[in-house]
Amino acid sequence: MTKDRSDLINGLAAAMGAGNFSATKYVENKYDKGTGTFYCNGHIISATTIQKASDFFESNMNRCNRSTSEGNEMYLIYETAVEAIKMMRQTNANQNSAIVASDKQ
Repeated sequence: MTKDRSDLINGLAAAMGAGNFSATKYVENKYDKGTGTFYCNGHIISATTIQKASDFFESNMNRCNRSTSEGNEMYLIYETAVEAIKMMRQTNANQNSAIVASDKQ
């Protein structure tokens, strides 16, 4: 990411109420344990939205009919999403810095 783009993103985030965001440089796809915020592909995803996603996947997981191969596969897909969110939160709860969720460039 270019310095100009990074400065623009940091400035916009600060203007939107993210506080002194420029002190922590913008990094694509990271979870900030201090705020519970996930920065993903240029989006700022709040802790509330992350919880809603987790609830959505868990609700759908529990509705799957595991007696069919299709239902069981969907169950595993939803379970993967639920567990990934839990792992993101748990891993970060035991560390002092944010984890990078993706290394794509």
